[in-house]
Amino acid sequence: MEKLESEALFQAFQQIPAAQRRRFLMRHLLGMPTAKIAEVERCSDRAVRRSISLARENLKEILSSGF
Repeated sequence: MEKLESEALFQAFQQIPAAQRRRFLMRHLLGMPTAKIAEVERCSDRAVRRSISLARENLKEILSSGF
């Protein structure tokens, strides 16, 4: 990944809510199952799945708008 793309992704992650960012990274960077994330975050599996989905939507919107 180019430095510019890395910076854009980093900036986009800074703009989404902390819970979405944490849950997205636990799922996609660490490969944790949503049930385990829910256990760690002390919330429902459904809440975790929704947060991850919202994170994807928000990241797409931020990155496509060019900030």
